[in-house]
Amino acid sequence: MSGNSRVIFSFYKEVNDDSVTSYKKEQLKLYKDKLIKRQHLYAESCNADYFVYENSNLLLNEYDSIQFRKIEKLEELANEYDEVLYLDLDIIPFDFKNFFKEHDLSKICCHEIDGKEWGIDRYKTNVTKMNNAKIIKVMKMNDAEINSLREKESRYLYEEIDSMNMWLKASSKNAMLLLENHTSYNHNIINTGVIGGNKDSIKQLKFTENLQYMIDLIDKAKYDNIYSKKVQELIKPNNEVFFSYLIEKNNIPITNINKNWNFIVDDYKSGLTNVWKEISFLHVINKDFEHYNRRYNLF
Repeated sequence: MSGNSRVIFSFYKEVNDDSVTSYKKEQLKLYKDKLIKRQHLYAESCNADYFVYENSNLLLNEYDSIQFRKIEKLEELANEYDEVLYLDLDIIPFDFKNFFKEHDLSKICCHEIDGKEWGIDRYKTNVTKMNNAKIIKVMKMNDAEINSLREKESRYLYEEIDSMNMWLKASSKNAMLLLENHTSYNHNIINTGVIGGNKDSIKQLKFTENLQYMIDLIDKAKYDNIYSKKVQELIKPNNEVFFSYLIEKNNIPITNINKNWNFIVDDYKSGLTNVWKEISFLHVINKDFEHYNRRYNLF
């Protein structure tokens, strides 16, 4: 370790299986060096060391193995540094405010979101707009035909949910907690694209220590829960599910960082109109890096 008491780190591994889409693989590979340079510059502005780790033990598929490893590394670095910040490689520092000075690191700093809002409600809104557009085009439809169309689109919504859906992740977390008689139910899920804390707060998590237990527990919870068969089939080990599970089970205090410190842009929220001046970290889940580079000259 250097003389710095702070470190920022990320992970990169070229994924060779089908756990990530071809487009996202290609975009990350194409922009890897530029993303690393941007994060490195940000680390320097925070007087922090910076590392990108490229190795990962294959525990499950390649994507999930990387996601587990980043939390393990967070805990390892907390043994070496006073303050630690993890950034997914698709996190682009936007305004270079100092994360370490802006947040209470005595609690684990993370972005907790409403899984129902992110996983279902936004999609329903999109479906409603699609329905309305169709209805305008087919004005000769009677009420019964219109209602039938709406029901069809609603069923389509649930058919489109996959294991990465935020509502599904929240449901998976709840299934684990319910199996251990924790009856508090919510749709909250932590996005682990940005995770920070000091050495004491991070050590409360004990993610590595409990990883195999959580993998075994979610396997049991998969079919012993209140959810439908369709949902049960999609439940699987996931770092955000496990992270959220540990936080809730053990009542670990968190600093819920403002959404602008993990401003997620995906296929449903891609525009930054009227908000870009407030953004600190841009989380480009859709991997359309060039779109934002053209607008804001990021690289």
